[in-house]
Amino acid sequence: MSREGALPEIYSYGHRHMQGIVWDESSGRLYTHEHGPRGGDEINIIQPGRNYGWPVVSYGIDYGRSLITPFTRMPGMEEPFLVWTPSIAPAGLALYDGDLFPQWRGSLFVAALAEESLRRVPIENGEPGEQEILLKEVGDRIRDVRVGPDGAIYVLTDESDGRVLRLVPDGGARRTGGDVSR
Repeated sequence: MSREGALPEIYSYGHRHMQGIVWDESSGRLYTHEHGPRGGDEINIIQPGRNYGWPVVSYGIDYGRSLITPFTRMPGMEEPFLVWTPSIAPAGLALYDGDLFPQWRGSLFVAALAEESLRRVPIENGEPGEQEILLKEVGDRIRDVRVGPDGAIYVLTDESDGRVLRLVPDGGARRTGGDVSR
């Protein structure tokens, strides 16, 4: 989509702080997630030439707790697909397309730093379903998430002794190399 006066290398605009991006071949959707300020973290479905609102609209407030804007929506600006307030501080993003967890196929997985968790966001009929909070018991900030070619889910923790965990269907979260994590 071209817009008069727009540079061709600008695909979309009005983003605050993108942390993850995935392409869903089956739906033709490009998903991103962004850090909001204090709250207002978002998942968006990105379309060319669209304005995603920052800083004119936001569901968050400034870190000093003042209003950034009084508006959460405005004509001509895209609504988020999903919003988290308070902030979970999203980091990595992955779309599950593996075979080890067939019930999770098509779900987005969001690494959450502040929440110290891995969020599973199922996509049901094109809308976000009820979220599942995973790995809270690990007690570490989760920095990144990837789906391996083996169908396992790999998670990177964000601590001074950070770990790579491998999630497999038996419920085990394992460090790479096979040691069982705490």
